[in-house]
Amino acid sequence: DLALERVQRFAAMADLDAANCSAEEREEYEPHIAIGNLVFDRGARSARLGEKLLHLPKREYRLLEILIGNVGTVVSKGEIASQLFDFDDEAGDNAIELYIGRLRRKLGSALVIRTVRGVGYIAEKSGSGSEC
Repeated sequence: DLALERVQRFAAMADLDAANCSAEEREEYEPHIAIGNLVFDRGARSARLGEKLLHLPKREYRLLEILIGNVGTVVSKGEIASQLFDFDDEAGDNAIELYIGRLRRKLGSALVIRTVRGVGYIAEKSGSGSEC
């Protein structure tokens, strides 16, 4: 069957890609990331502050995942929008600002999300930010 053959070929290619993945690349996809008392668990699709499970709707969770994956690096609003919203979604800067605000309130001082005016946002470990 042609469809089965295509699926098997695709699976074999995926296995080859995984085998060629370096240890450094595998570390990027670590399922548990701890920043202070914030624990982000990709496997369970959850985030905790200490023992408290954070209620994060799908987009807030995805936004936190984007920011945590880029801690210490400025992420532009365009980059965030392209990863956060589907092609059909109407997503302006205001929507991103809304989600950033919600995350800031939920995270408190566990993860600092700074606005880089005219560029985007940067997530930093608490106490590591520079004053502007």
